[in-house]
Amino acid sequence: MRLHRIITVIVSLFPAAVFCQQSTDSLARPWSFSTTGFFYFLPEDADLPALTATADYKEKLHLELRYNYESRHAVSVFAGRTWKAGNKLSFSVTPMVGLLAGSSNGFIPAFELGLNYKKFEFYSETEYVIDFAGPENNYLYSWTELGFTPFSTFLFGISAQRTRVYQASFDIQPGPMVKYGFGKFLAGAYWFNPLSTSDVVVISLGIEF
Repeated sequence: MRLHRIITVIVSLFPAAVFCQQSTDSLARPWSFSTTGFFYFLPEDADLPALTATADYKEKLHLELRYNYESRHAVSVFAGRTWKAGNKLSFSVTPMVGLLAGSSNGFIPAFELGLNYKKFEFYSETEYVIDFAGPENNYLYSWTELGFTPFSTFLFGISAQRTRVYQASFDIQPGPMVKYGFGKFLAGAYWFNPLSTSDVVVISLGIEF
C-alpha cells in the first residue's frame, strides 16, 4: 500500500535528519548551502526520488544542482545571481542558466521568484528545457507555492507543478501542502491531484548549513 511506503520513507529519513542537525556548523560564513530530498509516490509508475542542492556566495553567486528533476536519470546544473529588495513586502528573484545531461540533454534558462508579506509566502521556479535532440522535445517546467504561516515553524497552503519527470494525467497539477521547520530542517508534504485516481504524494526534507 502507498501509505506503508510513505511511512517507511519518513521513518528512514528521521535518523539522518537528527544526525545532520547535531553535526551542523552554525558559524557565519560567506558561503551558505542547502539540500532537499524529495520522494514522489506515484500511482501508476515506479516511485521517484529526487534531489536538489544549492550554494550561495554573499547573494552574488547562486549555484544549483538537480537530479531526477527534469527527467529520470538526468542531472541539471545552474548558475545565476539573486537580487533582494523590500521590507514589509520582501522580494527576491534569481535568474539562472543551466545544462541538462543524462537521459535528456539540453540548455535551460530559468528563474526563481519569492515574495513575502507578513504571514504570507509565495515561491515559484520556472524553467524552459531546450532539448538538444530537437525542438519537439522542448518543454516548460514550473513549481509554485502559496502559503500562510500562522506561527514561525509551520506553513500550509497550496502548490502546483507542471512536469515531465513522470507520466501525468493533468498538465497542471494542483494540491494542498504543509511544511514544518525544526532547527535547520524543513519537512514538507504535498498532495497533487487530490481525490483523483492519478493523485501524487510528495514528501520532502531539506537542510540549510
